[in-house]
Amino acid sequence: MNRLEHWQQVYNSKPPNRLGWYKPRLETSLEWIQGLELPRDAPIIDIGCGASTLVDDLLDREFQAITALDISEQALDVVRERLGDKASGVECLLRNIECRDRLESLVQQVVDERRCTTADIDDGRVAR
Repeated sequence: MNRLEHWQQVYNSKPPNRLGWYKPRLETSLEWIQGLELPRDAPIIDIGCGASTLVDDLLDREFQAITALDISEQALDVVRERLGDKASGVECLLRNIECRDRLESLVQQVVDERRCTTADIDDGRVAR
């Protein structure tokens, strides 16, 4: 089973809130993003978004250039369905993060709540 098949199976087997890593709110990520004091039109990408509500919270805070990226179409479908009409404010990309073809052109900052780091794409610095 390849990586794509694995994640398709995961999202087909359980509702998102029953997945071990699911959190209803990504408070740490939201705090970091707010702490960066980015302009509302700054591009923000949620890499490996799964079914998380980070994009919802960013839309509620009036961010305008939001991208949700995941390897699983089912995960992106959950996001689209949950957002309803607001889904037009989020670009959903079905990609494997190992394919970095557009990453650097999409973002200024990467925030990874699981690793507690921010990476500044513009100059390659990583702060821990």
